[in-house]
Amino acid sequence: MDALRNRVRMSDQALVVVALARRGPGAGTVAHLLAAAAAEPEGTAGMLLRERETAAGALQARLVSAQPGLADLEVAIGAAARVAGTRPVDTVDLARAAMTMGAAELAELLESCGYDVEVLRRSLAAAAEGRADPERLRETMGFPPQGQHPDLTPPAARVVAKVRAVDGGAVDVVLALAATDEEPVFTTAEAEAVLTAAWRLRKRGEDRADGWDAGLGAVVAAANVVRAGERATSRDLLRAAVLSGGRGPARVLEEANRPVR
Repeated sequence: MDALRNRVRMSDQALVVVALARRGPGAGTVAHLLAAAAAEPEGTAGMLLRERETAAGALQARLVSAQPGLADLEVAIGAAARVAGTRPVDTVDLARAAMTMGAAELAELLESCGYDVEVLRRSLAAAAEGRADPERLRETMGFPPQGQHPDLTPPAARVVAKVRAVDGGAVDVVLALAATDEEPVFTTAEAEAVLTAAWRLRKRGEDRADGWDAGLGAVVAAANVVRAGERATSRDLLRAAVLSGGRGPARVLEEANRPVR
């Protein structure tokens, strides 16, 4: 998928938006991308989306069920990356790409939730034009791990921080490792295969099985047992996720045809 194939750099807020959009019932459309932007508390797009508080709430409520006919969020992520070029993709890029790729179907959904689509488009365009002004676009790159962990390398700690930020679990550790090029544990092709595998398993409902995900805490604890050096690395996190993270991480790698090394 585009976001992994090109190792797209994103602001911390955009990373959280994408992680949220890939979770939950019927997840994976451009509508989920906008709903996730509205839920993420720090990004510029979310601030604009929440200006219509009742509309933001209505959008979240509508996405409890699947929304057939809407474009896939991965298409929007790829479009946002092409617009951003060499700079990191931010939440405004994601929201504008979602609205472009979502076309009339997404516009209809937004209008039904109470948004004025043209006003929202203009607000996002103004935010994009003001990107050079730090007072108008306050997004960050490389947020520090919450509760710095002395037993993790900095790249591994950043993976843990990103998963913790979205209340993720062991499977999210695997996906976060696939989405980073710091201390890489996957090739580009493997990373794409991992994300695709997780999507397929979610579509089949396997992620609802008992024992699927043992949680982030279990992975961090196990990483500090299996580590070979003074600090647990990203590769240690992957091994720990497979060994102690429940059935999900191993099943994702099996579906991706990627053995643990």
